[in-house]
Parts: sequence; structure tokens; C-alpha cells
Amino acid sequence: DEAVVIRRDNQQKVSTSSKSLLPANNDSERVNVSDINTLLHLNDAEIMQLLKHRYTKNSIYTSAGPIIIALNPFSNTDLDSEAVRSKYSRTADVSTLPPH
Repeated sequence: DEAVVIRRDNQQKVSTSSKSLLPANNDSERVNVSDINTLLHLNDAEIMQLLKHRYTKNSIYTSAGPIIIALNPFSNTDLDSEAVRSKYSRTADVSTLPPH
């Protein structure tokens, strides 16, 4: 068990045990992920990182299998437009479309 120093987003350094670290996905592995279940490493920290990443890209809906997680659903988006509603109503398998 060795000590590891981690630098947080705010540049603060924190020391911890290597045994307390969780496996992480590369940033490139979560770029186009819309379903949490497709992450290679699935833990609380990775779920929060994915949701944060999607939120910053205004992708407020994320799938977790058959469940939809909505962040800030009261923001104005074009997701409730007639064109989007029509696309989802005409598609037999909505899992092929982005979460909505």
C-alpha cells in the first residue's frame, strides 16, 4: 500500500492510499457515451464524471439501461420540439436514439 498524491480540478493536492483509488475511464471513453451501462469502469465517481461531462455539453438526458437520468430538466432545449417528438413517435426502437 503506497501513498499517492492526486491533483483535483481546483489544483489542490490530496494524499491518499493507492488501495482507496477506484478504476477510471479515459476521457475519450466517455466522450460519446449516452448510456451509463456502457462505461468500462462503473462506480460512483465515474457516473458523476459522465453526468458532469454530458451536462456541460447540454446533454441533460442520460440512459442507465431502461432508466433516464435528467439533469436540469427545466432548461430550454429543442428536445420537446415537434420535430423531435415526431422522430421518437415514428421509431420502433427508441433505444437507437439519444436519451430523451
